[in-house]
Amino acid sequence: MNPEQRRLLRWYPAGWVERYGVEMLAMIDDSCGGRPVPGRLRRQLLRFGLEERLRRRGLIGGDRPDSQRARAGASLVLCGWAVLVVSGSMFAKVTEHWSSAVPAGRRGSADAAFSVVYGSAALGGLAVVAGAAAGLVALHRAWRRGRAPRVGRAGFLALAASATWAAATVALASWAHGLSPAQRNGGSGLYLAAFLGWGLLFVAVLGTWTAVALRLERQLDLGRLELRTVWTAGVVAAIATVSLVAAILAWWVSVARDAPWVLHGATAGAAVSGFAWNLAISALVGLVAVTLAGAGLERLYSARRIWRS
Repeated sequence: MNPEQRRLLRWYPAGWVERYGVEMLAMIDDSCGGRPVPGRLRRQLLRFGLEERLRRRGLIGGDRPDSQRARAGASLVLCGWAVLVVSGSMFAKVTEHWSSAVPAGRRGSADAAFSVVYGSAALGGLAVVAGAAAGLVALHRAWRRGRAPRVGRAGFLALAASATWAAATVALASWAHGLSPAQRNGGSGLYLAAFLGWGLLFVAVLGTWTAVALRLERQLDLGRLELRTVWTAGVVAAIATVSLVAAILAWWVSVARDAPWVLHGATAGAAVSGFAWNLAISALVGLVAVTLAGAGLERLYSARRIWRS
């Protein structure tokens, strides 16, 4: 097998390559007559390979078992929830002490939206914990049977990222203690850069631990009760994700209409725009989370027959 053929086959799952790889290479040789593979055919093969990988993991298609589709859907929702944590953290920073800057008579709809944000966060968090608990039960059973799953380099990266973030948190908190409120809120460029770096470390922690969770999930055997728990947790977390992002947008619209100065940290009554870049980025990240949660919910709905077995 030449290097070009290896590059073409690496996009396909190992099991598929073992079964169909030789036939596919023969077909390519016949169609190309020994010439280099055209770019159009290369892109088609890449797309087919990625689709096959997604299909085998239950992420697309309707021909996979319900249990696999349920687990794939829950995994997508988990990824969406991890992204939502980033969005929610940004939103929490934007909305620090917002209610004290808005007259009581103008807080009605914004207060309601803010309550939905926290209620959805609590509901989704409980759902994620329930799903994790079901996974821990399966993990304990595998451990007792001597078939403990392996996390490999993903576990090391998660621990390293967590340790680095913890150290950075202590250092940043100590630094912030000696700064004025104005310096902590954009007045110090150096502190702002350090804070952004701390935020990126937080994203790395979320990403690496999510990767560990997904790696473990693929190796665990879930029983019927555990599978149904994961299915339910995924549905609840997906709905909570959509509800939370919708509430963030509703809060933004309400405050931009009635008290836009809050979005910029300006004095009450200041004539400022209702648009804020930090809130816009939070909303866009939230929409990514909604997209993942929606895809996961579709997979979960397609696997609803697990309740009949």
